[in-house]
Amino acid sequence: MKDKTKRVLRAFALAPLAPGLLIGILGGILDGDYRPISFFGCLVGCGVFTYPLTLLVGVPAYLLINRYATLRCGHVLAISGLTGAAMAVWLSADVTTLLLYVALGLSAGLAFWLLYCARVSFHICDTS
Repeated sequence: MKDKTKRVLRAFALAPLAPGLLIGILGGILDGDYRPISFFGCLVGCGVFTYPLTLLVGVPAYLLINRYATLRCGHVLAISGLTGAAMAVWLSADVTTLLLYVALGLSAGLAFWLLYCARVSFHICDTS
């Protein structure tokens, strides 16, 4: 498997966890609730929304952009931020919640971009 393919798969597999991680960490800091079950609940609760959105929006957008242009950070952040905003509008959220959803979408986009650009080998005994 090519290096780029591995990076893309890793990014699509892990980036949707970023909003749940962000909510879990911020919730623990703001509420003082550091129980693992609360953190796990944030990951699962967000994953229920973020993984389908990744499949419905992120994967087709990546394929289209990759076919007609070079994927750039601006593409990823624009699509992820707009997806977060669309989710807030769909849920009939107020302005504060809209901004929160945009920030959560941007966190997933930033995580995707960092994972996509990372050329790190996770092999313990790399012989090359």
